[in-house]
Amino acid sequence: MIWRGRAHTVSFATTSALAIALGLAVYALARPVRIPLVPAALHFAPAGREPEILSSLPSALHAFAMPLLTLACLRVVRRWHVLAACIGWVGIDIGFELAQRYRIELLPRGTFDPLDVLGVLMGASLSCAVALALIRRKA
Repeated sequence: MIWRGRAHTVSFATTSALAIALGLAVYALARPVRIPLVPAALHFAPAGREPEILSSLPSALHAFAMPLLTLACLRVVRRWHVLAACIGWVGIDIGFELAQRYRIELLPRGTFDPLDVLGVLMGASLSCAVALALIRRKA
């Protein structure tokens, strides 16, 4: 199945932007530790502990959004593009998680969480399903 034209750009980019915005909102509103991506003026989280249910949501949202954003940059989208984008971003996201686990100094500091790896796999799987459904619907 092939999706030609620019209609997919808007669908993929809009969905991706909403997911990234939701992930940043979690950081701003629920994470007690400030991160560089959220300016201090937009960091509203109270001191204390982040709700457990939200801990891996940003990782899942990132893995959901980035393949869609990648697909939005393509002029023609085929099924194998969807699979390649999802698998590629799983590799990148899990690579960053492993870098946190083994404290690789060249990358930003963070905390390794096995649930983040699960979140990445779930987010990318959902992204793949959404992208394939959009392609099927438009074909």
